[in-house]
Amino acid sequence: MKRLFTFTGIVIGRRDFGEFDCYLDLLTDEFGVIEVLAKGLRKNGSKYAGAANLFSYARFCLSKRDYRYSINSAEPVYSFHGVARDLSAFALAGYFSEIIKTSFPAEQPAGDNQNVVRFCAMTLYELTKQRLPLEVIKAIFETRIALITGHAPDVIGCLRCGKHEHEHMLFSCEEAGIFCGECANLLKLSGLLPLSSDAVNAFRQAIFSEEGRVYSSADASFDLNQFCIASEKYLLYWQERNFKTLDYYYKVK
Repeated sequence: MKRLFTFTGIVIGRRDFGEFDCYLDLLTDEFGVIEVLAKGLRKNGSKYAGAANLFSYARFCLSKRDYRYSINSAEPVYSFHGVARDLSAFALAGYFSEIIKTSFPAEQPAGDNQNVVRFCAMTLYELTKQRLPLEVIKAIFETRIALITGHAPDVIGCLRCGKHEHEHMLFSCEEAGIFCGECANLLKLSGLLPLSSDAVNAFRQAIFSEEGRVYSSADASFDLNQFCIASEKYLLYWQERNFKTLDYYYKVK
């Protein structure tokens, strides 16, 4: 039996199929990341070509037969094709897409009452405008995805003594949080990453800022290199995998 669904989504992957067709990876809040067949998308004059290109944000009407989705119609909302003008930004968008695919399984809502599509659209917008350095955008995205998926680190205070501020704060991927220098020495912890006060504050802003201000609240005038290092190492730790797209980003950066 054929069923119809209508919702907004972002195309985060595209693979050619046959002579004129494509398979799309579509990020949706309702169903996570789903694979959708776009018949005739590569034909000249395709009725939904503008809405179904890579990194397009659109309203889709999909039909589902058995376990397969296909596009009936698509109406563009916003296009982020401009991200392709900068190779580093484009590579980073590919890395973000791969993270999303591993974080939100098909047929499951994307996040717990979180508007993941809107957050992804905000991120692509930032990659296009680059109002922040790419490394900072990357770190905020990695941290916010950890929050949405239930893996947010505890950066309110030291995990042992609760101290909110300390001249030596250290981040633990294994413990998913921060320790002050005194407690780290007392517990004889190893493999910790140093965090300046600016880096700690950047972590807190990425986690606790309102969704609409998660990028605008970041202050790139501070040295956020330690935040960028810790956010990446932590994401790779809880994802328990490496990403080829991340390797490619560093290759072209």
